[in-house]
Amino acid sequence: MSLAVKAILLYACSLTVMSIATISPSLPRIAEAFHRVPNVEFLTKMLLGIPALCIALGAPLAGVMVDNGHRKALLAGSLALYALAGTSGLYLSTLPQLLAARIVLGLAIAGIMTAAQTLIADYFEGEERNRMMGLQGAFTALGGVVLIAMAGFAADAWGWRAPFWLYAASLPLLPAVLVVLREPPQDRKQDYNTGIAPVRYATARTMPEWGVIGLICMTTFIGMAAYYTLPTQLPFYLQALGTTESAKAGVALASANLVGGVASLLMPVLKHRLDFRWLCVIAFCSCAVGFGALSLARTYVVIVGCVLLSGFAVGLLMPTMKLWTMNTASLAVRGKALGAMTAAMFLGQFCSPIMAQPLAQHHQGIALLYGIVGVVAFALTCGFAATAVFQELFQE
Repeated sequence: MSLAVKAILLYACSLTVMSIATISPSLPRIAEAFHRVPNVEFLTKMLLGIPALCIALGAPLAGVMVDNGHRKALLAGSLALYALAGTSGLYLSTLPQLLAARIVLGLAIAGIMTAAQTLIADYFEGEERNRMMGLQGAFTALGGVVLIAMAGFAADAWGWRAPFWLYAASLPLLPAVLVVLREPPQDRKQDYNTGIAPVRYATARTMPEWGVIGLICMTTFIGMAAYYTLPTQLPFYLQALGTTESAKAGVALASANLVGGVASLLMPVLKHRLDFRWLCVIAFCSCAVGFGALSLARTYVVIVGCVLLSGFAVGLLMPTMKLWTMNTASLAVRGKALGAMTAAMFLGQFCSPIMAQPLAQHHQGIALLYGIVGVVAFALTCGFAATAVFQELFQE
């Protein structure tokens, strides 16, 4: 597969997950700008949560579209919609209008993610697919590093509207998608790369296989809900501890994405030696230590160190979940399976601020919240370790 195709798909992936959190460092400034709106702090946090809900609702529909042979058209249309809705903060003047625009942005991201990930699964197989998933995670993290860091400095220099310019980054990709990419054969009789007709593509999925996909979706939901307490709560946590600069919140979150990118690149290497369940053990163990220590941290430097551990966790977990889904689902239902996993990911993002708000609104509540996240991550570490050991014993 050509370098241009790889670059296009990786660029598209870099626009997705952290695109929601691009405005995270400026959330306190947005709340100040609309301070007369009742319950403004919660509604401001929902600027991050609402797109996630729309992705969760839109991803299964996008999965149906790609399984019907509309991968390229969906990707191109979604990129255009991404730029239109994403830059809305530059010209809309009320908080309800911004919330409505974020709904449209969520639907656009659902289309980009589902189409791009399905095309990666179509174009690549075996070790090359593993490497692409690692690179996808790294590019997504790199996009987060660049966008969030730039957003924090832009908010400090030019105000809360400035970070919305960053959503125009999808426009240069649109002509490349239209010219370079091509649809896989719609009849699905032959493998896109090899021309071989694998019989399993035409067969229905068995219950055990759908059970694995269900486990993947549940794990993805919990992992993303836990991690997303960082972009939604950390700026306010830092503010409560006396760190008010948006740039510092942006640097902390961007650093987490940078470490997450390194973890994503390590995923294919670790997959050579370990089962998917052991990869989950490593990810959730890192998450447990990071959030547990974060609940006790009171200085900026220590907080950044804790955030880095949490970034490593999500950087390893998300590409692992995507690859696990690709290797489980057949070509005939690949879009639907990836759509379900994507829905779980962003449903976790949407539910995160809602579940966190009862604690976050109280004094020292965010610290307690991070402690609870650490305990949940530790329980999942133990659960996946037990199932991995049991599986190895059973196989022997």
